[in-house]
Amino acid sequence: MFRLGMQATPLKVLRVPAFPKLAENNIRKGFLEDSQYTKLVEAYSQLWFRGMVECGRTYGWHVRELKNLRVNQVDLTQRVIRLEPGTTKHGEGREVVMTNAVHARLRACVDCKDQTDYVFTREHGKQVKDFVRPGRKLARLLVCQVYCSTI
Repeated sequence: MFRLGMQATPLKVLRVPAFPKLAENNIRKGFLEDSQYTKLVEAYSQLWFRGMVECGRTYGWHVRELKNLRVNQVDLTQRVIRLEPGTTKHGEGREVVMTNAVHARLRACVDCKDQTDYVFTREHGKQVKDFVRPGRKLARLLVCQVYCSTI
């Protein structure tokens, strides 16, 4: 805006101040490629896992944010997911519009659950806290590649 002000006639700004550039300390790494995604969802057939991977892949959310997602944060009618302030890595809330794939997965995940229940639960209704199981080395490897050190 300062530069535009200097280019305006008549001048709106006499000089452009120097702004320091901030260092990024949380650069995202390890994105999930299509071939990795296919292998991952083939290795895990559980609905909750496929839903977590779809949301993580689509929105780039941290595993902790996904594991703590509650049904009342998912609005299937408006096709919106809300992460409340204080529940995210930086403490800021977020709101995203669901893709068709995310909507389909989350609709199945929240079916017959109370508003305070977790979205991603195991078959017995318990919150997903850890999803590395014996015999699932492929899935563990791919999840670690995607989410790096957030697991």
